[in-house]
Amino acid sequence: MNKKKFLSVFLSTIMTGSMMLGTTVFAADSNSTPIKAIVNSSIIASPNVMMTKSKTVYKTYSSLSKIPESIYYTEYDSVWWSGTLILDTAVNTGSSYSCKYVGTLHAST
Repeated sequence: MNKKKFLSVFLSTIMTGSMMLGTTVFAADSNSTPIKAIVNSSIIASPNVMMTKSKTVYKTYSSLSKIPESIYYTEYDSVWWSGTLILDTAVNTGSSYSCKYVGTLHAST
């Protein structure tokens, strides 16, 4: 390899190395944390998967005027499920009203 080619490759290697070093040493946030650490902390993330399931809930109310048209419902079954259920039926049982709410619950992992 001739001297000119060697010098070109050598300087190129030094420039590339100093640019990589500069990113780690000089690029930091206000707390002097290297960007490399910031990027690595954002990489650690769980995949987010949305799931749905049908749900039926029965509730009893003392009077017709107290029955809501919908209810917000949550439950835990390995993950937190939640959603708004809509009134399907309301049956007068004599002393109260038995109501059936139906809808879809959503969860994310």
